[in-house]
Amino acid sequence: MLTGRLAAAEDEPGLGASLNRLVARVGEPVIRRGIDVAMRMMGEQFVMGETIEAALRRVRTLEARGFRHSYDMLGEAAATAEDAARYLAAYEGAIAAIGRASAGAASSGGRGSASSSLRCIRAVSALRGTA
Repeated sequence: MLTGRLAAAEDEPGLGASLNRLVARVGEPVIRRGIDVAMRMMGEQFVMGETIEAALRRVRTLEARGFRHSYDMLGEAAATAEDAARYLAAYEGAIAAIGRASAGAASSGGRGSASSSLRCIRAVSALRGTA
């Protein structure tokens, strides 16, 4: 919807031409900035923070309003035993932080869960033979 009306599916070449004209008119940096802002807005809906501490701070007010969360750590790509050990330490730290923040309230509807991290710890432990 660039011109105030919806473009039909068969109108895609027209939409492409419209986008090309828009880029030519306002310039690529403006378009890139607009896309960056839109991606950040969407990301803020699903990513609560770059660290577990930041995520826990951000969700406090939401949890006070009744929202609950699960915490997932993104970006892991363990290819070596050293990578796996580093991720294991990060998962353990995240689980400890969630536990501290919950102050024992998890069983009565408190903080969210870290089940994804627990599954990963079990998998890493199994690979290391410590499960």
